[in-house]
Amino acid sequence: MAYVCPKDLDGFMPHLPKADTKFRQQLGIDLLAYLDEPSNSIICQDIGQLIDGLIPWMQSSNYKVSSNGIEVMTSLIDRLGHDFRPYLQTVLPAVIDRLGDSKDTVREKAQLLILKLLERNVLTPQTLLEKLTPGFTHKNAKIREEVLRCLVNTLNEHGAQSVTLSKFISYIVKLLSDPTATVRDTAFSTLVDLYKHVGEKLKVDLQRRNLVPSTRLPALLLRFDEVKSAGELLPTACCALDLGMDEIDRISMPKPAVPVKKVGLLTSASKRTVSAPSKMAAGASAPNLAGAVDEKTFTSSFEEVPNTQIFSARELGEQMKAVQEIIADPNKEWYKRVDALKKVRALVIAGATNYEEFYINLRNLEIPLQGTLKDLRSQVVREACITIAYLSQVIGNKFDHCSECLLNGLINLIQNSAKVVATAGNITVRFILQYTQHHRLIPIITTNLGGSKSKEIRRSCCEFLELILTQWATHPLEKHINVLQEALRKGIADADPEARVCSRRAFRGFKDHFPDQAESLLQSLEPSYRRALQGELCLSSSSSSNSLAPTPGVRTPRQYRVPTTPQSATGSTENLYSGGLQRVPSLPRSYRQRSSIPVLSRDNSKKGFRSNSAIDLQAAQRAKARAQYSAMTRQKVAFGTASLPPITALIIFLLLFHVCRGRGCAARYLIFFNNLF
Repeated sequence: MAYVCPKDLDGFMPHLPKADTKFRQQLGIDLLAYLDEPSNSIICQDIGQLIDGLIPWMQSSNYKVSSNGIEVMTSLIDRLGHDFRPYLQTVLPAVIDRLGDSKDTVREKAQLLILKLLERNVLTPQTLLEKLTPGFTHKNAKIREEVLRCLVNTLNEHGAQSVTLSKFISYIVKLLSDPTATVRDTAFSTLVDLYKHVGEKLKVDLQRRNLVPSTRLPALLLRFDEVKSAGELLPTACCALDLGMDEIDRISMPKPAVPVKKVGLLTSASKRTVSAPSKMAAGASAPNLAGAVDEKTFTSSFEEVPNTQIFSARELGEQMKAVQEIIADPNKEWYKRVDALKKVRALVIAGATNYEEFYINLRNLEIPLQGTLKDLRSQVVREACITIAYLSQVIGNKFDHCSECLLNGLINLIQNSAKVVATAGNITVRFILQYTQHHRLIPIITTNLGGSKSKEIRRSCCEFLELILTQWATHPLEKHINVLQEALRKGIADADPEARVCSRRAFRGFKDHFPDQAESLLQSLEPSYRRALQGELCLSSSSSSNSLAPTPGVRTPRQYRVPTTPQSATGSTENLYSGGLQRVPSLPRSYRQRSSIPVLSRDNSKKGFRSNSAIDLQAAQRAKARAQYSAMTRQKVAFGTASLPPITALIIFLLLFHVCRGRGCAARYLIFFNNLF
């Protein structure tokens, strides 16, 4: 019989004992949706039976089922309020057990359930912490750590005046010597947070009673002084100092006029540090176009947003849904859409990434964000790009799905005639490739490189390819070796000179990751592209070492070959260095094949030889041009064609071409005759 979503709580209860995991997940989603709708009744035959049926869900070994069970229980607490008190004895032990779960998501939702008990006045903060006291000595280290976090969350939400701290100080100090490092660190930070609420009295009392181990006391006192000098003490700390109490106890005073600062939920996940990109491709931070933006503009705009606070996961979900509605509506005023995009960054700064609901709602923002990238107002597009870049920088690889959806739209911005839009799209793609290094982004870049008719897009994609191959690890590249190889082939042969230069630089990164495939690609290129690439590799390998030895397997460009005997022709040589490496005219292929010409040899008879960092590239180009003209003149004189009439030269050409075609070397003859005349 097919499953039909029940219409009331009595309809859900028969399905709770079923063990099928997928069915449980769907049932949990339906039950959560039912409870989240205020108009749905929670009256049923036995609410206790429903709660008892959810306990096995919370204790399930499958983290998705356990997470669903905790969420449903949190919604029940929200709907029942203080009427939930009779069921605490059944629910609370299961919640404490989930604080030791191996999954961050389950632990975070267990913390949210505990905060919901306080929010709905099911328990007072003091009573709750007393019930959690056994967790300070629990055998599971994660439970000890999470109980400390729960204490700090309670203080941040309800203030120090709601808790008698003296009952818990000894437990916290004892955990400073815990065998688990994360528990020790959390206990240390918990004492620092208590100091922010209580103030100097905590410091004096810890020293007087000799509670803290002597090895940890100096560091703790130093941290207290840093907090005080930075002005991080809360109003309750100042009031505690004025009262002059003799011991750390209940702060029995009216609530301060200044509201207690509420902070995001502390989780076991470490806080992500936000830093500017370490290194991006050249040109990303110094635009020379009117109206263009750069990396500095982005980083300075990241936190130029209004202040906001997050007090619960539900409130975060509501704010994200409101942002989604505004961004998705193209008929809304443009400045409202800009403010909504700034709101996303403000929520992230306020700690939204600590909540699972943020990532769920972020997926819902993907389509609206795609629409903002096509907006006719450049201000909306610019703000969208800044927000996308900031999200990529903060949440890293968790932004992979969203960046995959947005990357193609960002690349299309590069060809926009408005410089602010074009540069914003370019910078955003660089941020994504810098911080969200996911293999699914590679085909999007290579497809635009090979298939776009816009030279700006192809050129930028070659730069992106260089960034990927020089800054990414090998592992995400391994799934697309053939795609990267083909993209480099197209880039090296691109019609745009700058795209070709970027592709040749990207080839060096490809060679570092996959030397065998790089050599195969090199040998499959047309001769002219191969010579240009070999020259790039030769110069690169020369500039990266003090030796002049050529790279194995890479043929040295013609203009840097040195003959074994000195040339006597005037003007045929020019010193490219201050030492003995000289430039000689190009020689016929047959002579080069017969003779053993050393490559990049040194003239040891001359002193003062310097490394190749002293190369005069302009002198090299002038010498190459003179050598070509002199060689062409000598060849014309040798064949007697320098003064032939055009008709005679044409007859000679046709006769020789006919002979060469019979011998299968017509193409080589055409090249030779073209240089001759």
